[in-house]
Amino acid sequence: LERLETWHVPVYGWKTNDFPGFWIKDSGFDIGEKVESVEEVAEIYKFRKTNDFSESVLIANPIKKEDEFDPQLEQKILEKGMKLAKEQNISGKAVTPFLLGLMHSESQGKSLKANVALVKSNAQLAAQIAVAISKK
Repeated sequence: LERLETWHVPVYGWKTNDFPGFWIKDSGFDIGEKVESVEEVAEIYKFRKTNDFSESVLIANPIKKEDEFDPQLEQKILEKGMKLAKEQNISGKAVTPFLLGLMHSESQGKSLKANVALVKSNAQLAAQIAVAISKK
């Protein structure tokens, strides 16, 4: 979030002030700004485009409660993964695929199910936003 702020990329929570984690609804970080409708997102887009803002806007869409991964299990697996990555000298860009693979195996595929649900939700929200923007 700090890097996005440094780059002047505004972050809005989709109907939430909590920044979502990858597989969980709340990462523990506050966004501070939220949007309640796709029409509101379209207005933000229109304002920024009209006023020559070049930065993107991030709409942080939390995973649905019924698709959320167990936050305690996620934390336990991530801690184990970071320890293993250090022990195995895995660093840089190799850490993410390593952690994703470990999360998948340790959760018996539940993390993948949550990820697929989030991708579908993001695609649906993006389509709704695109329609709202096209009407402005």
